[in-house]
Amino acid sequence: MTSESNHTLTGPTQAIRRTKYGLNVSVAVVVAVLLVVLINWIFESQVRKLPPGAHRLMRYDLTATRQYSLSKQTVGVLRDLRSEVRIVTLIGVENPYTAQARDLIDEYARYSASVTIRHFNPVIDEVRLNQFYQTLTDRYASELQPLVASIERGRGALDDIGRGAVTQLAPLRQVLEDPALQDAQQKQFIQSVAQTFARFDPQIDAIQQNLAAALDHPMPDYSGARQTLQTLLTNLSENVYAVAADQFRKVTELEDAPSSVRERLLGLIESFTRSRRQIDEITTALRDTSEVPDYDKVRRQVLSTRDTVIVIDPQQVRVIAVADMFRDQNAGPGDPNEPVEPSFLGEELLTGALVSMTLDPAPMIVFVQGSRRAAIGPGGAYESVAQRLRNMDFDVQQWNPSGTITQFGQSMPPSPPPEPKPQQKAVWVILPFDPPDPRNPLAGSGKEAVVEQIEKRLAVGDGVLVSLTINPATRFGQVDPIGQMLEPWGITPQLDRIILREVILPDRRSQPVGHIEVTNWPSELPVTAALAGMPGIFVQASPLVLGDGESKGVQLWPLAEARGERQWAERNLQNPTDIQYDPSAAADSFVIAAAAQRDNTRLIVVADPLWASDQITTYGPLGPGTAPPFGAVFPANAELFVNSVYWLAGLDQLIAASARTQDIRRVAMITPAGMVGLRWGLLAGMPIAIAAVGCGVWLVRRKG
Repeated sequence: MTSESNHTLTGPTQAIRRTKYGLNVSVAVVVAVLLVVLINWIFESQVRKLPPGAHRLMRYDLTATRQYSLSKQTVGVLRDLRSEVRIVTLIGVENPYTAQARDLIDEYARYSASVTIRHFNPVIDEVRLNQFYQTLTDRYASELQPLVASIERGRGALDDIGRGAVTQLAPLRQVLEDPALQDAQQKQFIQSVAQTFARFDPQIDAIQQNLAAALDHPMPDYSGARQTLQTLLTNLSENVYAVAADQFRKVTELEDAPSSVRERLLGLIESFTRSRRQIDEITTALRDTSEVPDYDKVRRQVLSTRDTVIVIDPQQVRVIAVADMFRDQNAGPGDPNEPVEPSFLGEELLTGALVSMTLDPAPMIVFVQGSRRAAIGPGGAYESVAQRLRNMDFDVQQWNPSGTITQFGQSMPPSPPPEPKPQQKAVWVILPFDPPDPRNPLAGSGKEAVVEQIEKRLAVGDGVLVSLTINPATRFGQVDPIGQMLEPWGITPQLDRIILREVILPDRRSQPVGHIEVTNWPSELPVTAALAGMPGIFVQASPLVLGDGESKGVQLWPLAEARGERQWAERNLQNPTDIQYDPSAAADSFVIAAAAQRDNTRLIVVADPLWASDQITTYGPLGPGTAPPFGAVFPANAELFVNSVYWLAGLDQLIAASARTQDIRRVAMITPAGMVGLRWGLLAGMPIAIAAVGCGVWLVRRKG
């Protein structure tokens, strides 16, 4: 009875356990299969976004600064490629930084089937290196053909001169052995000519060997060979044959010259004249043969730089030094003696090379100076953004309508403004002008000359970017020429006032501040749509009033606005200590940057004098100038400038978040709706979720 009872109790329990365990295993298997299917579906959906032919391997970059991912700007450029592009790396020194460069270069092929990548070490793979050099030379074969032919002709003439010198040496020796030649000075000169001719043969052999070595290289130095031949042949013609023939002629003209000596010298003069005629003919052909500067430039860059990246399309070749792809090492923020990892600039340079290959000619960007201080170059106030444009191979120049001051304090008159090449798009960047000198109010600032030039350039379709600064004199009726130039475009700058906002200090006192941080950018134009989530700053902004542009055939878009409570446009700029919040001049929003377009002519105005200067664009976590290598605190400023130049040049396809914006990983501001959802999720969602889990556990235990 007991045994049967135990059997009755344990039997169902074991069956239930088997069922439960089997069900658990089945559920686990089903969940695992579903997870595998889900993961594959996610990856496949991402792969479908890649263009046909692009690499299908999916990877995710989890680094804080996205240092192994391409920017949106680069991805857009790659997807618009219409020609085949090869990127070849010649890197002989291996280190973590060159490995990073290779990894990111490989990403280019993932986004475009038109891009192929080749890596090899030139130190250990000499055969492939020479083959690559040969392919570069073959690209210029048709252009180099005339130069190659003239060099071969020059080398042949050099051999002829050597053989001719041997035949000319015999009569020279006969003159020296003639007993009738008694003049010691004449004899000494003829002896020196004979010695020169006796050395011709070995010297020409040595020169031919050097030329052969230069021309046998997979990338021959044709320009160097031509220069060597031209210099040598010119020297032979002018310093040997011409001098010898002239001296021999003087001897033959002497009344007491022996007849035997005269006859032999006349024969030599005729021979020298023939040789010189042959040399001059070859020299002229060498001089008149055009060089191939693109080949010489590529050859020099490839052979003189240790580690390089070469970008090749059907028409052009661009060479980038690996050393230029990294910012200089700087001390870290914690320990001044502790180096930080150099930041990678390779993407900006590579993408710039790809873009410049599609632009012929590249746009000209002219920084119009409003002060005597240089705008670009060493010490320039806008060198950071100018270098960004140079990295895209743009033609960057500057022009000062008021002239310049030399290092010795001398005033130099203004130079004429740069002239764009035929079919070259130009963008004129009008920088803020210095305030008028109260000691000399009648002195010109150069604004009139700028307005005259800019109105001409707008009439032919050039783009213009204007940065404005405060001009208190407009409050008293003085007309600002640049402000007046903008009115036909429906933009009226209020340069007699500055936008301020009131902040409350910890001691409850209020204080006006002028800096305006902007993170919400309009999305109507790509110029600012690409800045979503990026912080920017304006420190001395004035309001812009946008009128009715449609009546004048002008489209207007606000690009940046000062938004917030208790902000106003202050006109009392003479006594800053007396400034207080002025409700009569307050507004919830002020436009501080705007874009305008009439037909195909574009204009952008920013009413702040410092927004694009190095003072702002290089402001990093440790203060001014620390953006490299730590990243800019306000990256939107430089991006707004570069995007504005692209838009003004008609290069809308380049406007996107660039590689430079990835220096610091940022999280966009939470929207008001998102903040409400997050608040209710924390207050109600978490308790409900915990209660649901508890109920589930209770039900499982009860059934068990």
